[in-house]
Amino acid sequence: SRRERFSDTSNSSMKGSSGGTTNATSSGSTNSGSGGGSSPAIALCASCDRCRARKTKCDGNRPCGNCAAKYLKKHKLTSIEGIDLSLFECVYSPAKRRGP
Repeated sequence: SRRERFSDTSNSSMKGSSGGTTNATSSGSTNSGSGGGSSPAIALCASCDRCRARKTKCDGNRPCGNCAAKYLKKHKLTSIEGIDLSLFECVYSPAKRRGP
């Protein structure tokens, strides 16, 4: 009877601890799988192609500060107000797939 009591208490404490862990894990997996779309979203790089090629800091805006400055200097302008964003050639490519 002593062995049964010992095994019962260890099982009940294990059930209680694993139950809490299971709940935390299931709620975490629910949040990550909430996309609901047919395909996952494509992740874009943090820096634009020009900044990555020149290895300069990109601020992530569209257009980024470096591309805007280059365009303003090239066309001898003082402001980017009213200029179409496609003219800046600030392109963010999809991130490279890594791993097996």
